[in-house]
Amino acid sequence: MARQLDSVLGHNKTIEKLTSSIATGSLFTSAIFTGPEGVGKKKVAISLSQEANCARSPACGHCAECVRFSMIPNEGYLLLEPENGKIKIEQVRDVIDYLSLRSRLKDRFIIINEAEKLTPQAANALLKSIEEPPQGVHFILVTSNLAMLLPTIRSRCQVVSFSALSTDDLKKMVPGLEDWQAEWSFGRVTLAQKIIEDEWQQLRKTSINFLHRPLDGNIFANMAREFSDNSKFEYIFHTWMTYLRDAMVSHARPHQHLYNRDIESYVHKFADHRNLQKNQEALFTVTSDYLGNVDKNLILENLALALES
Repeated sequence: MARQLDSVLGHNKTIEKLTSSIATGSLFTSAIFTGPEGVGKKKVAISLSQEANCARSPACGHCAECVRFSMIPNEGYLLLEPENGKIKIEQVRDVIDYLSLRSRLKDRFIIINEAEKLTPQAANALLKSIEEPPQGVHFILVTSNLAMLLPTIRSRCQVVSFSALSTDDLKKMVPGLEDWQAEWSFGRVTLAQKIIEDEWQQLRKTSINFLHRPLDGNIFANMAREFSDNSKFEYIFHTWMTYLRDAMVSHARPHQHLYNRDIESYVHKFADHRNLQKNQEALFTVTSDYLGNVDKNLILENLALALES
């Protein structure tokens, strides 16, 4: 068993501050880890359990406590993840039951991943525990969308910010990544892992074809099928926004660096035949409608009409 934090790339200053606060006994009781999706926030959160419960600082990676850290279930932390897209009050009740149990450990961590998916009832049920956790208990809410957390939750937590990974760190984590793919991924491991896979490369192609010919029947049908899958929305939207950004830059400054360098000629063609400002406004509307649970086919139909107007 090794020291878990040694496998984390990037975030050196953030990790140094966190481990220093453990060594001095000043670690937060409740915190929000926020930053781009897929950059290692959850991994750092889980690793703090090893750091806090090892007798050494930094953690040694081989003592009894460090070895126990690798066991599942792990007494040192409880991890909550969304179920069917939400973190429900029943899951929070499990947390409260966990807090009532006695522990031999000095520190325990409650890690809530994708905390923006807490239902209002679940978030409100957490408030008292977050504000006054039992001795030795630390709450970490992990999110890539801080604005979606309730203000009452945010006001009770210290905010710890994480930045995107550098291109070099990203390429170490995802072998075989080309330079343009690393830049296109914006330092996010999850996007980088997808852009090198055939299935997701095809989805990128489908998404870009839709921008060019949104009212074509076959193209619209292909896009509608992919757009209905919630797990693909973020990737599709990222594809659209990077492509539109490149088109806008290409139109204003033809020799500017592009993210979609592998299909640069298509970017220039799109830039020459579109009202890019209007297209951008239409794409921003897509996000608000999607989060507002508007019918997905209706969202896509409205976008197609807006792109062609």
